[in-house]
Amino acid sequence: MRAPLVLPPALLPGDTVGVFAPSAPSHAKYPEKYRHGLDQLRRLGYRVKEGSLTARGTMEGYRSGAPLERAAELMELSRWTAGSSSSRRWRRRCPGSSATGVTSSASASSTGSRG
Repeated sequence: MRAPLVLPPALLPGDTVGVFAPSAPSHAKYPEKYRHGLDQLRRLGYRVKEGSLTARGTMEGYRSGAPLERAAELMELSRWTAGSSSSRRWRRRCPGSSATGVTSSASASSTGSRG
């Protein structure tokens, strides 16, 4: 028998979406598209927090930075969301969970914070 699928709480208007580029530096290679994506998130009612490496627009060859820099950026966003309302909603839904609310994609991550 399969365990029931547990979904994190939906983001709400006013929540903050953390954005970072853990692999290809799309923020540096395609700045117009990147800014458009940030604008769309804001238009949907979310606040945007860029990771420090991404906000600087760095580019190291085909990556957004050295492996340790990229890991530090993810951890920065993860620590930043630890006390977020979305993270608290997740922990209420899944007691014992250590979920931070950070999920990575090609160039953006949802931190789900309201702060």
